[in-house]
Order: sequence, then C-alpha cells, then structure tokens
Amino acid sequence: MVPPYSISDKSDKRDLTAVARAGLFKPPSIRAGACAKITYRDPRELKPRARNPRIHSVRQIKQIAASIEEFGFVNPVLVDGSDGIIAGRGRVEAAKRLGMSDIPTVRVDHLTPAQVRAYVIADNKLAENAGWDRKLLAIELQELSVELNFDVSVTGFEAGEVDLLISELILLRHKFLRKFRGKLRAHAGHRGSRAWPIA
Repeated sequence: MVPPYSISDKSDKRDLTAVARAGLFKPPSIRAGACAKITYRDPRELKPRARNPRIHSVRQIKQIAASIEEFGFVNPVLVDGSDGIIAGRGRVEAAKRLGMSDIPTVRVDHLTPAQVRAYVIADNKLAENAGWDRKLLAIELQELSVELNFDVSVTGFEAGEVDLLISELILLRHKFLRKFRGKLRAHAGHRGSRAWPIA
C-alpha cells in the first residue's frame, strides 16, 4: 500500500519531523486513504450540494459527456455518507445525459462537515491554479490531431485554441530555424575570411 505522501530523502525527513514536533503539521491518516472502496451507483440517486459554488454550463456538460464516451468513466465521484456529491457533479450530470445507470463512486467518511465544504471548493480551485507549458501542449495537440488523426476536442480545447497553439509552435520553430541558419552563415563567413598560411 502506497502512503498518501512520501519523503524523498533524509533531509526532507528531518525537516518534516521538526515541523511535526513543533505542532505545525499533522501527517494525513494513511488508514483513511487506504479504506477507499469503489462502489457503482445510479447517478440519479446522488444528490448535488445546494451550496456548491461551482457551476457547469450545458456546453461543458456536453464536453464532459464526450470525454466519458471517449475514455470511459475513469474518475470516480466522491460522495458523503448521505449520498451527497462532494466532487464530480459535472461528471454525474454528464452520466445522466448519457443515460448511464451506474457510475463509480467513493464514499468519504473521514472528513468533518467543515472539511467537506472546504474540499468542495479546493477540489476545483487547486486545479485552476495549475498552468500550461504552451510549447509542450502545442506539440501534444499537434501530434494527436495531425499525426494520429485524433479528435482533440475531447480534451476540452476549442478548435480555435488548438489552431492558435499550433500556430505559435510553428512560428517558434521558424524563428529557431532562422536563428540557426544565421549562425551557420556567420560561421561559414568567418571560416572563409581566415588567412590560411602557405605551406
């Protein structure tokens, strides 16, 4: 069983121990994470949280549904002891739209009511805080769409966004090639201007 956190080296272990002794950090419960069990439920039986501030447009629900059709329902919905949805409301609505009768869920029993309310927000906001390496993203989308003929619309990116990213990548490659060729010409000119000694 893999613990929910890991310590990479001795220095990290010493730092973590010092922080824990100071009472500033409480390691997560391994048992709580180890008890996760997937149960298949009818999405119509799951209850959306009335105070969930995250909203999903019809357009986004359609995107999620398309993703489920392509990849399957690979991300379980988190529910509380009363079948209230903690995380995965959009996936539940998409499953209903697709007419699914059972979807994977994980019951979360170790959180307090306050922690559940906070996690509902954190689950969405923390993902938003991540960024993109635009160059690598463009390479992935270009290879998927052009070389593998894969429909990248299931990734959530619009066609215009994909075109813009690929255009930026092509422009970057052209700039690199111009710079590289300029260096080659400069190097060739430098070699040609040398005065070679007569033997």
